[in-house]
This record gives sequence, structure tokens and C-alpha cells, in this order.
Amino acid sequence: MLPNVANYDTYGGELEDYSLVEDPTTDLAADLANEQRVDTAGMTATALRAFVVFTWSVDEGVTIRQQGAVWGNGTSPTIALTAPGTFTITWPSTATDARGVSRSVNLRAGWVSCQSGAGPMYPPTLNFNGANAAVVEFTNSSGAVTPTTPISVFVL
Repeated sequence: MLPNVANYDTYGGELEDYSLVEDPTTDLAADLANEQRVDTAGMTATALRAFVVFTWSVDEGVTIRQQGAVWGNGTSPTIALTAPGTFTITWPSTATDARGVSRSVNLRAGWVSCQSGAGPMYPPTLNFNGANAAVVEFTNSSGAVTPTTPISVFVL
């Protein structure tokens, strides 16, 4: 189901044993399978979907230092400095999971941090610009500021 949110019914709802479990080392009881599936469904609502750590410099532009996603690391997000102190980060609109199923990416929440070095700075903001894009903004008392230290973005 990831990167989408699932619920218990997505995984088939409540299961019942057809017969008594004869060998618990080889057979999985329905009660245990139900617990695993309800836990998995719950985690799909709060699990981290993707992250990216990047830097920016006048000479090099944006450099991705690390990245990852629940759909695999095959496709990095694209990152652009769209205005002073403003970066737009775009992940793929669809992702293919390990089973080969294509799913729409729908990012819902996130947070951003910046290591020191940009001078006095207000906490950065992160807003979504569509289902798969985030806009990160950095400001200080003088207005927009573009940090040159690593910036970390995490999205759910």
C-alpha cells in the first residue's frame, strides 16, 4: 500500500482459523495474522514516506547528499531554488512498489531542518504544492535567506 494509507479492511479485515493450528512453528494462527495486519495498516498512516538531505551553493547549485523513499531509492527528487530562500522539491507522481504495482504518491505532512551556518534564521517552513511537491522557505529578520549548510526534509 505504501506510499498510500491503508486500513485494516484493505488487508482483508478479520480472519478466522479454518481449523486449530496444529504446529505453531509452521502454521500462522489467524489471531496473530490479524494483529500483524492491524499494526501494518496503522503504520501506513504515520510512516515516513521519503527524505532528502541537500546542500546549495552559488557555484554548484543544489547537491543531493542523501535520499530515500518507501518505494525505493531508484528515483531522486528534483530540487530547484525557485526564489531567494525558497526551494521546491518534487518527488515522482507515481511509484512502483516491490511487487511491480504502480501507486500514486500523496505526501501529507512533513518537516524541515537546517544545520547552522546561515546566520540568524527563523524556523524554516514546509508547505505542499500538490501531492508530490514541497516548498521549503528560509527567512530571517532581513527577509529571505538561502542557507549553504545541509538541509534535511522529511515527508509523510
